[in-house]
Amino acid sequence: MLKDFAAGDRPFYLTVQYWDPHGPHLICDEFWQHTDRAAIAPWANFADDLSTKPVRVRRERDDFYRRHPRTVEDLVDYIGLYCDHVAMLDAQIGRLHAALDEIGLVDDTLVVFTSDHGDMTGAHGGLIDKGLPYEEAMRVPLVFSHPSLGPGERDGLALNMDILPTALSLLGVGFEPRHGRDLAAEVRDPGSPGREYLLAEYHGLRFLYSQRILVSQDGWKYVFSPGDDDELYDLTADPHEMTNLAPAPEAAETLARLRAALMAETARFDDPLRDCVAKFNGQWRTGSGQFDATSAYLTDPAPDGA
Repeated sequence: MLKDFAAGDRPFYLTVQYWDPHGPHLICDEFWQHTDRAAIAPWANFADDLSTKPVRVRRERDDFYRRHPRTVEDLVDYIGLYCDHVAMLDAQIGRLHAALDEIGLVDDTLVVFTSDHGDMTGAHGGLIDKGLPYEEAMRVPLVFSHPSLGPGERDGLALNMDILPTALSLLGVGFEPRHGRDLAAEVRDPGSPGREYLLAEYHGLRFLYSQRILVSQDGWKYVFSPGDDDELYDLTADPHEMTNLAPAPEAAETLARLRAALMAETARFDDPLRDCVAKFNGQWRTGSGQFDATSAYLTDPAPDGA
């Protein structure tokens, strides 16, 4: 099919969606045991006893994912399977890129690679799968590849909603994003200013548990869990998220800043949870426009739109 486009001037869009490296890890013979298990070191946070995490996290690991890695040997084997699977996926992506090169389209094609979510892969005491607000599940690769862009990494905050406006901008196609952001300038120039905050959401995996996660450009992460403990991590000093600083007096100022930013971001995006975010943090007059029966019992004048 690609050869048809190589012969003409028509633009094309091709999407290829892999299951890999999602579990269960179904690996072909060529890549089975491809990864040297002796070279695998346990995650630094495998020893996390989850005592500072919300109660739900420990319960989900112990009751929902009962076959999670419990020993270092189990963990190394699990990581090895994941790495074998990634190697198999990488080879298939290499085949696609080689085909573009073979038919003469590689210089005229923008290739975008990403993933819908990460995988805990035994981190934090043996957590597996997705649906958790930690870096292993939240951070995913995002690659924009074209000869004109050159090599290099960018250290900014990006959402999957940014992919479409960024790709179209790099291709010279006008597009006005509603919630996403055009990151073309950042892709071309790592010194370009990026967004200050990134807002992520989670709604539960096979059960209702709505969370909001705010990551700041200066390396902090705040996790809001209604009805459970909040979490605050300094990702610069504590990249493995072992120390929840939400209760720490020395982090009170940062926590207040991120809570205020979360209220502003959820309101800006018309998040259905925006009133909950505000009221759990002591702001009853939210001005969100959502119906609020409790406002009838408040004596202070409501601002416009409350």
